[in-house]
Amino acid sequence: SDIPESIEVDITHMDLNDVLHVADITFGEGIEVMVAPERTICSIAQPKAEAEPEEEETDEEGVVDAEDGPEEGGEAGDEG
Repeated sequence: SDIPESIEVDITHMDLNDVLHVADITFGEGIEVMVAPERTICSIAQPKAEAEPEEEETDEEGVVDAEDGPEEGGEAGDEG
């Protein structure tokens, strides 16, 4: 009955490789935490490198040319 619907934690002060544990969070009165205090809640990690997306060709106004866009087999009902 006293289970919180959500718990908000401000992590803006955390840096790369910082870790937030259960013991680092202050819970409301009457809340009993049922997991170990050293349990990790959040860790700040560097994102994995992603493949660079291919840039689409644009005209002078920055509009993508429809002919250069991805081909997905045409419109529905197009059998040719």
